[in-house]
Amino acid sequence: MAPPPSMELLVLTVLLMGTGCISAPWAAWMPPKMAALSGTCVQLPCRFDYPEELRPASIGGLWYFGSPYPKNYPPVVARSRPSSAVHESFAGRASFLGDPTGRDCTLNIARLSEELAGKYYFRGDLGGYNQYSFSEHAELDVWGEAYGVLWGSMGVYGRSTEAYWGL
Repeated sequence: MAPPPSMELLVLTVLLMGTGCISAPWAAWMPPKMAALSGTCVQLPCRFDYPEELRPASIGGLWYFGSPYPKNYPPVVARSRPSSAVHESFAGRASFLGDPTGRDCTLNIARLSEELAGKYYFRGDLGGYNQYSFSEHAELDVWGEAYGVLWGSMGVYGRSTEAYWGL
């Protein structure tokens, strides 16, 4: 007696997974929305994954502001290879904190100002044609000085370097 068709599909899937034919897709994880006060800094935590069959000799990445696609010429915020240029708005303010070889793409932005509010996109670079711009992004809100004054009137003094998630 032959096994039911669903059992054959299950066995085939398990066999393919064991041979490496099915692997993780390109994916990135970061908070979808963050906020911080103007004049402070923010760390945008980020992790990424790529297909296991790719065996890159080197792994790098960069962050774009406003658009994930290089053909749109978005400002480059930070690069994992610091020898390359970034947009003047982010020079000396943004740094790539993560280690791309560990699939960590964490970004730090210091001395925030309201013009830095917007969407931030990560692009993984595994060399050659193995580059991927993730559609996942983090949207950063930068609150002006009025929020700092409001916090002070509520008994919260000083400037916070903490970012607020889920806003």
